[in-house]
Amino acid sequence: MRGLQSRLNKLELVWNTAKEPRSVFRVIVSAIAKPLNWETSKCTRTLGANGSLLEVLILDGNCRDVSAKELDQFVGRFPLSRS
Repeated sequence: MRGLQSRLNKLELVWNTAKEPRSVFRVIVSAIAKPLNWETSKCTRTLGANGSLLEVLILDGNCRDVSAKELDQFVGRFPLSRS
């Protein structure tokens, strides 16, 4: 019976990660001294086995006046990798 429960737990984990991540961690690193340049900024997105999403944004410039919507659009341009 434990084998069946283990398989069900794994299927639930896969099903949940396909819909939405369980938790999202976004780390933003930016330079303060110059205007933001979206073209030279970078982002990595990694979906962990437990369903958590880690996003690391390295922004080339100051992000003080950037809205959450603009950040989401920028992040959406980058592929999602699995760990």
